[in-house]
Amino acid sequence: MRTRQLLGALALVLTGALALGGCGEDNSVGTAPSGGGDPTSRAQQVADAWRGSDAARQWHEGFFPLEELAWLPQDAWHSGEDKMAYEEGRFTLQSELPDETSSGQISWESGDGKPLEVEVQSAQAVFERFGHTEQSGKEPRLTITGAKLDQQQVRTSRGPAYIPVWYFTIKGYDQPLIRAAVAPDVIAKAPIAPAPHQSDDLMPLQGLASMARDGRSLTVVAGHGACDDGPAVRALETGDNVVLTASVRGRDDGPCTSQLLTTEVTVKLKQPLGERVLLDALSGAPINLKTHRSAQ
Repeated sequence: MRTRQLLGALALVLTGALALGGCGEDNSVGTAPSGGGDPTSRAQQVADAWRGSDAARQWHEGFFPLEELAWLPQDAWHSGEDKMAYEEGRFTLQSELPDETSSGQISWESGDGKPLEVEVQSAQAVFERFGHTEQSGKEPRLTITGAKLDQQQVRTSRGPAYIPVWYFTIKGYDQPLIRAAVAPDVIAKAPIAPAPHQSDDLMPLQGLASMARDGRSLTVVAGHGACDDGPAVRALETGDNVVLTASVRGRDDGPCTSQLLTTEVTVKLKQPLGERVLLDALSGAPINLKTHRSAQ
């Protein structure tokens, strides 16, 4: 019963995911190239670190988001200068932001389990995590005109949840900049650090695109360059998790443009994903949900 519930939750959050464009057609899982270290060892390290960890418990019982807890204004950005100002955290505050903490809840749309009681950070504390107001340095700056406490739906390992967020209004923009208001220690962290180096044999995954209803077929978005034969993804399956290792095939050693292309790769599992955690070998963390595609 629990397996069916988890598959249903993943299918539900996939349906509500944002669109992510890919280059090229779907590929079947291929064999990773040799050389550059042993990606199988890294996958096993990730699987072992997650087995029985607090992060694994949080995946099933707590709050484990499957997307970044920040949302840009829908009309962002009006100019390259505004985009750069945001990326560099250059802001001006038109007035003081609320500076008091409070209490709140994280609740799940499915009603599965009790809401999680959390500390709600002040707007000022949240702002200080992504912006600064020093008057020296580069211009122009984005102007925040106010902040309002609200809720936002988030995709999590247990399905869609509602979390406290701050809506920061920005001068000249019709929609707000939204940031999670929960304290960082509420968010579960992976029990293993990312691999120190990326290589052709160990590449990052951009996200989970779709999953078959039987949980045996996964489509993930993998990155590669303009001068190779495309990505390959293989799976290490254990009783507790599935670790996916992405690589690139047939890279040309000659001159090549520096760009990241993305391709959807389908991975066939020996057993349904079920309650197992889906992990990225390079990052050591769960694979985020990235695209708008229903389960097949």
